[in-house]
Amino acid sequence: MLKVINYTAGILGANNYLLYDDVSGECALIDCSEIVSIDDVYSQSAECIALSKPLNLKYILLTHGHFDHVGGCFDMKIKYPDVKILAHKKDFELIKALKMQTMFFGCPSVKNFEVDEYFDSEIEITLGDNKISVIETPGHTLGSVSYLADDMLFTGDTLFYEEIGRCDLPHSDFKQIRTSIVEKLFKLSPNIKVFAGHGMPSDIAHEVKYNHYFGEFAQF
Repeated sequence: MLKVINYTAGILGANNYLLYDDVSGECALIDCSEIVSIDDVYSQSAECIALSKPLNLKYILLTHGHFDHVGGCFDMKIKYPDVKILAHKKDFELIKALKMQTMFFGCPSVKNFEVDEYFDSEIEITLGDNKISVIETPGHTLGSVSYLADDMLFTGDTLFYEEIGRCDLPHSDFKQIRTSIVEKLFKLSPNIKVFAGHGMPSDIAHEVKYNHYFGEFAQF
């Protein structure tokens, strides 16, 4: 069974998620804002119990290529050399332009890193005996994706609690994010929990009704 621990990291306070299988011990980080010890993240959480197997970091799964979500990848790859970093191919140029990104926002630079695998379709990723589905959700960036694991949806900066990701940045597009949210994410089961890249969690039912941009009572 997959379980999740949320922690906030990095200069812009991004949500990072440690997703783990409590049987095999295999785990993945969804976004990686700064270097951490996964054992410390787990041991300091309210979910901490004795696991049958030690945690084994298998993947770093990037929702998109903005610096505040990838800033720890270089150091994490050194700390955990067997981890595989995955991202969508359409964010290749964005990930290669980290210095330009930080200069644009006036933030400290982050270290360049290499992605181990760029995917270009809605693949499935195995964690223990579990499947994580990739949903392409462009709009905030060209290669933005969401990860669906059981009843948990990790949306990066695409869908927030009653909000959506910025569409006024390079590589962003409002029409695309509308299609991604309304035609894809809002079609999912209403009980699916939404874990966003910033802010508090939500669920699909709440966003379908109350999202300020695309919900039933949309203000825009």
